[in-house]
Amino acid sequence: MGNFEHATLAVARVMNGLAAILGIGILTLVTVSVIMRYGLSAPFRFTEDVVGLCVLGATFLALPLIALEKQDIRVTALTDILPKRTAFIWTLFGYGVVSLFFFLFGRDLWDQMIFSYKLSLRIEASQIPIWPWIGVMLVSIVLVALITVFQVIELIRSRGK
Repeated sequence: MGNFEHATLAVARVMNGLAAILGIGILTLVTVSVIMRYGLSAPFRFTEDVVGLCVLGATFLALPLIALEKQDIRVTALTDILPKRTAFIWTLFGYGVVSLFFFLFGRDLWDQMIFSYKLSLRIEASQIPIWPWIGVMLVSIVLVALITVFQVIELIRSRGK
């Protein structure tokens, strides 16, 4: 395992730990909110906003480790029945499509993050700024894109052996 893999794995594990912490936060907030709503008739007005942001954050924070360990969903029905060379080409094509998506999505996230930062956009009920959450998404997508590039390089190297 090279330096890039070690560093990426370390960052992905930290991000995954943060995703788990957000999951615990979601569970705690929803539990306390239910108690406040039904037990004390004093619901939090911001629960849905905060839980939504936490779900978004947890999902994107978990993506790099999922991609690094290749635990994502892969549709291989076609490549499993094709000759090796043709399957290799289709696999590279699939990585190309995914890379294009990461580029376009990342570019859009960057624009949205800058826009929301400049306008100081916030969630209405809780007044939480939006741009840091978009930043989490952007960092995750950039890291997953780097992992994808590394996986393509490894695929090409292994093909040459």
